[in-house]
Amino acid sequence: MAQSGWEVETLKAAKLRATILMTVFFLITCVWTFVVFYFFRIDFLLEKSLFLFLPMYLMGTTLYFVIYRYVVCQYIAKQKKLPRFFSYFNAFIEINIPTGVILFATTVQNPIDALLMPPVLVYFLFIILSALTLDEWICRFTGLIAALEYWGLSYYALHYTNIRDIEHVDYYLASGVIYMSRGFIFLVGGIMTGFVTSQIKKHLFAFFAAQKARDEAVRDTTEQKRLKEQLHKKNQELERQNRLKTEFLANMSHDIRTPLTGVVGLSKLLEEQVNDAGQKQYVQWLGQSGKQLLTLLNAILATVSEDEVDESQLKEEAFSLKQIIQEIIDLELPSTVTKGIDLKADIDAKIPACSATRAKFAVFY
Repeated sequence: MAQSGWEVETLKAAKLRATILMTVFFLITCVWTFVVFYFFRIDFLLEKSLFLFLPMYLMGTTLYFVIYRYVVCQYIAKQKKLPRFFSYFNAFIEINIPTGVILFATTVQNPIDALLMPPVLVYFLFIILSALTLDEWICRFTGLIAALEYWGLSYYALHYTNIRDIEHVDYYLASGVIYMSRGFIFLVGGIMTGFVTSQIKKHLFAFFAAQKARDEAVRDTTEQKRLKEQLHKKNQELERQNRLKTEFLANMSHDIRTPLTGVVGLSKLLEEQVNDAGQKQYVQWLGQSGKQLLTLLNAILATVSEDEVDESQLKEEAFSLKQIIQEIIDLELPSTVTKGIDLKADIDAKIPACSATRAKFAVFY
């Protein structure tokens, strides 16, 4: 399943968090290892092997964050959503890192000092960094685990170590009140971090929603432009085809009109040479048919030569309907005579005038 913008940012935040922790623990491991091997002899370290625990522990922690960062990068590359339980498991592991250091410190020094030592501040570091998960419940879970583990360490240090036998230990420091209150601070810190994260999350959701709407608007605009360009190209193609059709019809009309004009002229010459009345009638019909056809071709040529026909701009021309009908009859007369058909016309005088050319088209067809 493809990632949304929000999921991508969540994975990037997890990657950033793993990178920060990996770098921090790598530097701590290097510094601590240098100190241990520089200031202590090898035979002393072998005798007190407990001192080697911390460098190995920090090295393992660094390795864990390297693996964690690699896994997050794989999810980013595959465009998959990081499982939620993985974030909870990582938060649990992170909180156990300072817990292990403090537990180690209670075995080598005053347990009171161990409970107040700087590694305790690492709890706050992980609680604050939990905001990078962009999940308020992970932040609250981190604060809760930190409080529970610190209370557990306090109970262990106060009841299962020789803290009561240490000289100059104040009763107040040896009581559980101070440690209970610090645990509550961790818990409240997790709740407050969760609240801040929820506000950041809300604003980020609004940002991604606005960005999505903007992207959709841009995509719609792009699609409209694309459709408009396609429509423009189709219109241009239709205009080109229409222009080619018009040119073709105009050329054909000219080509047909030229020999037809010759036929009409020859019919006139033939009419003058023929003396027989029947033959002269046939020649007259031939000439009349040629003239009628030539008139129709001229009308076609005039029509196709116009770029756009506007009925409001058509010329009105009065004519005699009887004359038009008679011309059509004369045009068809040769074929009717050969078929033995008697063709006559009876025209009502009340019929109004109209366009001569269009009337010929209507009657002829």
